[in-house]
Amino acid sequence: MESLYRDIQLPSSDEGPHFRLLTLLPSKSSDAAIRFSLSVSALSDETVEYEALSYCWGDAVHNRVTTVCNGVTFTVGENLGAALLRLRLPEAPRTLWIDAVCINQDDLAERAQQVGYMRDIYRHSKGVLIWLGTEYDDSGLVFPLCERIAKAFARSANSGNESLAGEVKEDWAQDALTDSQLRMKDRWEEGETDKATEDFLKAARSDAEIPTGVVITSFGGTRIAHARIDEFQAFMKLLQRPWWKRSWIIQEICLAAEATIICGDSTLEWHIFIVSILLLLLEAADRQLLPTAVRGNALSMIRIRSWIQHPGPDTNLNLLELLWEFRSQEATDARDKIYAFLGLVPPTDPVHSQIRVDYQVDNDVKKCYTEAALAFLSLRQNLDLLSTGRYPSHGETSLPSWVPDWSFSPPTQPTLLPLQVFTPSSPKTGIPFSASGPNTTYTLSSSLTPPTTHLPLKGFILDRLATIAPPLPPIFTVEYDSFMLTPSLPRLKTTTAFLRSVGHHLDILLRWESLATSITPYPGTSDPDPLRVLTAVLCAGNTPRGLDAAHGAFMKHRAELKWPRRVARWRGRLGVGERVYRPLLGAAKMVSRGAEYGPEEDEAFFTHMAVATGRGLGRTEGGLLGLVPPGAREGDGVVLCEGGKVPLVVREGEGGWELLGGGYFHGVMFGERWEAGRCGSITVV
Repeated sequence: MESLYRDIQLPSSDEGPHFRLLTLLPSKSSDAAIRFSLSVSALSDETVEYEALSYCWGDAVHNRVTTVCNGVTFTVGENLGAALLRLRLPEAPRTLWIDAVCINQDDLAERAQQVGYMRDIYRHSKGVLIWLGTEYDDSGLVFPLCERIAKAFARSANSGNESLAGEVKEDWAQDALTDSQLRMKDRWEEGETDKATEDFLKAARSDAEIPTGVVITSFGGTRIAHARIDEFQAFMKLLQRPWWKRSWIIQEICLAAEATIICGDSTLEWHIFIVSILLLLLEAADRQLLPTAVRGNALSMIRIRSWIQHPGPDTNLNLLELLWEFRSQEATDARDKIYAFLGLVPPTDPVHSQIRVDYQVDNDVKKCYTEAALAFLSLRQNLDLLSTGRYPSHGETSLPSWVPDWSFSPPTQPTLLPLQVFTPSSPKTGIPFSASGPNTTYTLSSSLTPPTTHLPLKGFILDRLATIAPPLPPIFTVEYDSFMLTPSLPRLKTTTAFLRSVGHHLDILLRWESLATSITPYPGTSDPDPLRVLTAVLCAGNTPRGLDAAHGAFMKHRAELKWPRRVARWRGRLGVGERVYRPLLGAAKMVSRGAEYGPEEDEAFFTHMAVATGRGLGRTEGGLLGLVPPGAREGDGVVLCEGGKVPLVVREGEGGWELLGGGYFHGVMFGERWEAGRCGSITVV
């Protein structure tokens, strides 16, 4: 391998950015050896045309595939070998950029340099090819389903009855759908449809029985298509393939001018695929069929791509918020959990001067993450970094508690959403928290450099936690998601998993309500209704339609819990454990279900309640109620520090305080409890 790259050296950086391109040689036989050549090109050469491959490395050590490059034997991973066979043309060469081959992965300096060029490599490519792998798990059903949904979308839009994209509330989704709508305008004739869609529309118009599956509606509420349950499950399984979990795909897709998805022998344009994602994941009539584990990052990717393709005057992608957004993505090299997102940040952002790609041995994960943490503290001049969600375990990196471990995101726990982040498309929706007052900042000492473990802060202990209720689980757990995507399981098993998932959520929610109503009125206010306080806490204060609207939606939901409350009261008499009790709670909820929730309730409360997922509910000794990090215990301190927008939850230890994470406490978030005169030194270790 070394001899191969020695013969195809990259010029010095003084001559400008250069990169290697792979020319895949043609063959009419699928059994023929994979042959290709490597050549060097200037990144500034606009005459060079190539496609960039986005794929999952998989097991890069075992199951290697032998290829021939420039006459030299060269082995690649099994998944890349399958991709090269699929992409090889019968008669013409094909020019590609593939990271595993075009970068000498053993040359750490070259690897760092080329990773720095990847932003432009993907932007300048004529298209990105997304290789999802070979066909399995009924993946052959997915692309025809996507074509059918997109055709129904285009047909309805072209009919002039409604502007489908215009019905979307989210600007980013509207932009993405409008792009797709324009691209598909001439692809299908007005009125053209297929038999499956026609049969569904006839049944819908006549109120006849519709087969089991997912009804797809436009954003205006019109039913336009239908997916059979086997098609929907195949679609969701495709979204669970390893490719979707890679950190690098966010940059690769978001910067691409064009993208094509390839699975086995099937191909589909990206703009058609995202119509299906948006309609199925945002507007499918039966939302209970949508597993939580597969939809979040797919929608986030579309949103970031839309912001890059349609930047607004306030659009400002910053690295810390990208790391929060894609915390659950994976990377073989833990340092890539940061480096993979640097290319999405504008080149003029000063973060590039403080965080540089470096794969040298002495820049280990601990040093990399500590340098990044110091950069965020220095550049932002606040303590936003310290509100990053942490987990009870800190992995194996032995980091100080104030340095987030970006490599660690447990699959069985929900990713903690930031307590308050203003999106690039609407950065002024609401008032930023200012728990330490509106004018305090944090100045990082220039003497702090890795491997420092002590972070000096100025602040005071506001209160201590007295009582804590367990973290609130998502309504649909990982167990339920896995059952939903396994149609061979008996229906009793999937139903029990569903009821247990709903019951677990209700069990904790009822405990939260009990804790919230234990003290009235709320300290520092004359408000006699503790449920209004709980409403605000469940949303972490994010109530864009006002607290009255959010509280109304919450009380509407609460009215459905009459039977679950009775089951909770009878639990002692029934003498049942959690494994039986929680499905009973879920069943009781289904029995008492009656209220219909519209987009108004979603926008007022339910969408924003997601921030409580994974966090506990804490009551302080002084009676304050708030969201606390997982792992918080009675006796932990709630501190306010200069430059902090949110209170921090800490635990006293040897040599200083351990940071557990940020919290939301009602009546504290806008400086109501800030007292500059009480500030003293607080050292976080």
